[in-house]
Amino acid sequence: MTLGRNPAGNARTIAILMAAVMLVAFLLRSLITVVPPAMKAISADLHLNEAMASLTISLPVLCFGIFAFATPALVKRFGNVPVLTAAVLVMCAGALLRVFGGTFGLLGGTVLIGAGIAAGNVLVPVFIRLLRPDAVSRFTAYYAAILALSAAFGSILTGPALDAGIGWRTILLAWALVPAVIAAVWVGITRGWRQGPLNPKHSQTTIAEGGPQKTAAASLDAAPTTQHMSGSPMLHVLRAKRSWMITFLMGFQSLAFYSCTAWIPTQLADQGMSASAGSLALVIFNILGLITSFLAPRLVFGKHGKITWKIQAGLYVLGLLLLSGGGVVTWTGIVITGFVQGGVFAVALVFISNTPDILMVAPLSAFSQGVAYLLAAVGPTLMGWGYMVTGLWWVMNAGIALGICITGILGVLLLRETKTP
Repeated sequence: MTLGRNPAGNARTIAILMAAVMLVAFLLRSLITVVPPAMKAISADLHLNEAMASLTISLPVLCFGIFAFATPALVKRFGNVPVLTAAVLVMCAGALLRVFGGTFGLLGGTVLIGAGIAAGNVLVPVFIRLLRPDAVSRFTAYYAAILALSAAFGSILTGPALDAGIGWRTILLAWALVPAVIAAVWVGITRGWRQGPLNPKHSQTTIAEGGPQKTAAASLDAAPTTQHMSGSPMLHVLRAKRSWMITFLMGFQSLAFYSCTAWIPTQLADQGMSASAGSLALVIFNILGLITSFLAPRLVFGKHGKITWKIQAGLYVLGLLLLSGGGVVTWTGIVITGFVQGGVFAVALVFISNTPDILMVAPLSAFSQGVAYLLAAVGPTLMGWGYMVTGLWWVMNAGIALGICITGILGVLLLRETKTP
């Protein structure tokens, strides 16, 4: 995809399309993180036991993994734009269902939201690659930062609203309006686009041909490629060594992130700290990650990228090992792990978006993120079981650190064969 003969008009069109994609990206965490702070009130109202409450919280991540695998087939049949449109509408339906449907509605709505987010997780990297192949690192950094902001908004705003006496149904209903508004904006911008399936025949399509709005959509749904490919794109993903390296890199970093967010408060409690300290630790952990979400992709894919990546991975391992130290040592570990985790995630997304053959971005995104989120769903459970057996948090943290060591090695190998995006 090129800017064609009218760069100013094309640049304006691409900017509008990218803004719409990033607006959709804001939904991919906030609709989930709004629930945990309200879980106590929800459980009391719906008479949920601890098992059901835990299922409600862990179900979205499991859905991220399961439904990611279905996205490439839907894209091949309907196209990128229609699938993302449907995903946003499904999120709207799920957000409403969990407010008005009782226990069944809460779980069913959560599944719908998780399914919609899974499709969004897969497709946003595809749109970034298609719209701005010349600036994949920069826009992936924006995307990762928006995900962090989205997660923060969902959780930070819920607590004060509950403290102000606002009911959980009202809070979730207010959040249901967010995907409704974003859906209206998205449909308004993309309405009238030609909705074609993935088709390598359109490899020469440019935004300049036939008018910028029409052909931008054609490029988005055509998924242009310069390589001849026979057979299923997913089979090509499964056969490629690079795909497996990206998948395990994404998987180990996801397992580390979700294990930390699940168990850091408990580790602090076992060290004699308060629940407020646990909440503060998670805020620090997530907010600091926002900084490296911006910085890491540009640095890692810059002139001294391999050195930057090794330092980042090394700091992650150090931070994890410090978490069990107690007192100042533990807080130092929280600061270090929080600072680097956002950058590791952002770099993993760049590896996906910067796949050499553009036709492979969607299946690779689905496969790598599907496996990653399935690992993320079981990781905290395995960590909790391991602690029950050993009674030692440092053993569990060391196990996660070993996974990050593997992540670091995989990143170095991938950087050797990756062109600067």
